Amino acid sequence: MANEKTWYTWTDYPCPDVSSVAGQLKSFMWILKAMLKGEITGPNVGPEGAAPSSSNWTVYYSCDGATAGTANDGVDRWGATYDATKLVTTTAAAAHSWMVVKSPAALGPYYLCLDLVSANASWGNIAFAKTAFTGGTTTARPTSTDEVTWLAGQMVDSNPWSVPGGRYHRCIDANGNFWLFSSKNGSNSITGAYGVQTLKNLRMASDTWPVVGCFEYNASGALKYGSGSSVLGGTSAVIKGRNYNGSAVCVFPMVGLDYQASVSVWTAMSGLFSGDGLVDTFPCTLFSATASNNGFKGDFYDMKQVLASAIVAGARYPATGTQEKTVVGSCLVPLSVVPSL
Repeated sequence: MANEKTWYTWTDYPCPDVSSVAGQLKSFMWILKAMLKGEITGPNVGPEGAAPSSSNWTVYYSCDGATAGTANDGVDRWGATYDATKLVTTTAAAAHSWMVVKSPAALGPYYLCLDLVSANASWGNIAFAKTAFTGGTTTARPTSTDEVTWLAGQMVDSNPWSVPGGRYHRCIDANGNFWLFSSKNGSNSITGAYGVQTLKNLRMASDTWPVVGCFEYNASGALKYGSGSSVLGGTSAVIKGRNYNGSAVCVFPMVGLDYQASVSVWTAMSGLFSGDGLVDTFPCTLFSATASNNGFKGDFYDMKQVLASAIVAGARYPATGTQEKTVVGSCLVPLSVVPSL
């Protein structure tokens, strides 16, 4: 099974503010918005080149803590350059910033609402929806009738990254499916993974959510780059969508269809396929452990969950020729540039 999408990669975009935990949270929210709009690019771009404009998400509306927009006004009140004064956080129902972004039509469209309110400096809220968000004031984010949420989720480290700093790494396809990874400099670890992903081989043709949102963060470094615990497959992973009839929120664990048992076997596999310039892997399958949610949902494009024992730090595939994937935790993900960690 050859690589099925072209993924546009950049890595090593620096975290704008690592002086405090609150600054890191603001930075993450702004980088997520700016990355989706195509406003920023890391210094290391993959061999596939820059992403096409069709991959860009757009601002639906926003609030900078002082002025709240109205649905579909298209105004980005956070700005095209990082400005901490436009990203106001709060611990209660007080004035704060939020942002609603809309995916390309080819992806749905789907919507993300980024909300900077939480009782903990390292936490934030992200709501994911198929139906457009409405409402919203300076003290309350907009809502959607079918939203699924990561509420009070840890999104950045609970300690400042001031020494050393941090970086972000992205891959996106032409329709706006994406992964955004965070890392702390010098740690050889990915700390967080965030994404919106289309699933293939859907088990239910009537599934109203063929796209899922994915989120995982662990400040202790459990999302190891190249070894250790898995990214997107561990107990802290949150992968959300809706069941086939759209009536219930689902949290899906990920299942890796794996047959590698040692470094030698994995190395042999990478060498076997390196000549065609493609990476051939079994898919990662998503399923719900809740019977009412109908078990298996579908497969991720271009991702493979592998055994940690079969991974070495900084691994890239294929071993020769144009790189297409990079190992993060126990997953092979479509990053065509190995991040500097």
